[in-house]
Amino acid sequence: MHRIWSHRMQGDVPYESLLEADLVTILCVDPEVDGFWAQPEAFRWRQDGKVRWYVPDFLILTTAGARVYREVKPLRRLRKDPSLGGRRPAIEAESARRGATFETWTEKEIRRSPRLENAREILCHAGPVWDEPALAALRRTIRAGTCAGTTGELLRSARLGPDALGTLLGLVALDELRIDLDQPLSLRSRLVGRRTA
Repeated sequence: MHRIWSHRMQGDVPYESLLEADLVTILCVDPEVDGFWAQPEAFRWRQDGKVRWYVPDFLILTTAGARVYREVKPLRRLRKDPSLGGRRPAIEAESARRGATFETWTEKEIRRSPRLENAREILCHAGPVWDEPALAALRRTIRAGTCAGTTGELLRSARLGPDALGTLLGLVALDELRIDLDQPLSLRSRLVGRRTA
């Protein structure tokens, strides 16, 4: 089992496949995610006189307060077995009992452009090599409450040039800022909130 460090989760997150690694990469910076856990618990139930079990790949807590269990499957495998070995109805029922929904994500959802490319780019700026004066100026500007709507506006408010965009992306990687992942990263990228003041 491999691991990716997540500033959001303040620890290593395990993954078992490259597709899971791509999902973890996105979850680390997805502005709609507050927390996520790999293989969080085992579901057990009786079916046809037998004990059945299932371990979800991830549990995700959204910023809206929703809980989602997410299974990661290559599309070709899901097409061959959409019922997950006949367990899907029971898995959905167990998820609902825990106050959550159940989703299956394939490369179609996970590797959607530009989200994955943006997440990878952001995590490249996770440090520890930053422009310390630019980092301090951005944090002061954010604390002052003058955080603007786009990356370019925030840089201007902090009296920084476009060359400090990488430092700003470092704050996104550290989960101090959140950014829209659905548009290519640029000085027009929309900021969608922050976690720390």
